[in-house]
Amino acid sequence: MSAAADLTHIARQPILDARGQVYGYELLFRASRDATSFVEPGNASARLISDAVSGPGFDALSDGKRVFLNMSADVLLSDVSGLFDPERVVLEIPSDLVVGDEIAAMCAKLHQHGHALALDGFSAGAPAAALLAHARFAKVDVLDTPLEDVAALAADLLARGLTVIAERVE
Repeated sequence: MSAAADLTHIARQPILDARGQVYGYELLFRASRDATSFVEPGNASARLISDAVSGPGFDALSDGKRVFLNMSADVLLSDVSGLFDPERVVLEIPSDLVVGDEIAAMCAKLHQHGHALALDGFSAGAPAAALLAHARFAKVDVLDTPLEDVAALAADLLARGLTVIAERVE
């Protein structure tokens, strides 16, 4: 195997607050320097965690800011919570995750142990709505949500005590 194949490629997407200051970073695994996505999300979650923990570490990757990590069902259910500082790492629950009893129970456990959960790509009526009581953040895709629905959805989420993050604000 070549040295290039062993390189770790982690992309970081800044998450800005209302003042435009960096609040944290979403870390994303990339198979190569030029890749813009990863096609196997389960493997990407596990590889990102492995590479970040064994490599530079979350602090170096995030300049000391909060880190948001996408969780596949397999990684979430493996209870990797012991690897993360609950005050620094936010576990993102993807919008396409099937929310069954096991996922709901694990999210409740993580919440009870102080871990922050983010519902990624959240929309009204999404299956992830079953996890609202355990979430601290909701990431709303403003390109996929009709503009007239964004304000009402954000108001509802804020009233529930969640921090709302607008995604794809390009």
